[in-house]
Amino acid sequence: KGVKITHSSLTDYFHGLLEKTNIQSCNSFGLSSSIATDLGNTVLFPSLLTGGILYVLSEDELISAEKMSALNIDCLKMVPSHWKTLQTKEAVSVPNKCLILGGEAFTDDVLDILITHNVSCEVYNHYGPTETTIGKLIHQVSLAEKLNHSVPLGVPFGQNRVYILDANDQLCPTGVAGELCIGGV
Repeated sequence: KGVKITHSSLTDYFHGLLEKTNIQSCNSFGLSSSIATDLGNTVLFPSLLTGGILYVLSEDELISAEKMSALNIDCLKMVPSHWKTLQTKEAVSVPNKCLILGGEAFTDDVLDILITHNVSCEVYNHYGPTETTIGKLIHQVSLAEKLNHSVPLGVPFGQNRVYILDANDQLCPTGVAGELCIGGV
């Protein structure tokens, strides 16, 4: 799908990422998707705007944890199911500093892999539809999630607000299910 996004929304997204993640400490970024999708923009723009190195991963690198690890990448954003297919029982492949998983649900089996292998890089659950400029919620994953058996979508970042609304577009009380609505720049 094509979505028209303003430069100010993209700038807000970038500054929000810098504030809520350790992405500013990263020097090298791995692009695991097409630049035509919002998934890739999470590493594309931070690499360009911070003076980092952007590795446009080849098809061979995208299906081989060994080849991807050889690049010594600091930051990577992937869909959780893609990341999971690269892992083995013996070894887990993660970037040096920052792994951002988004584009689909952060499932318990992905969390189990991270915890079992005691991953040392920071891991983030990233959520938001394309229309909100890539994503608007982020959560740093920790061992505590194992106790809760779920990884939260996270908190809004940048100049954004998130509401849970009922069928009449009224705010839902705490703990009541509703529709997630995102507002901001």
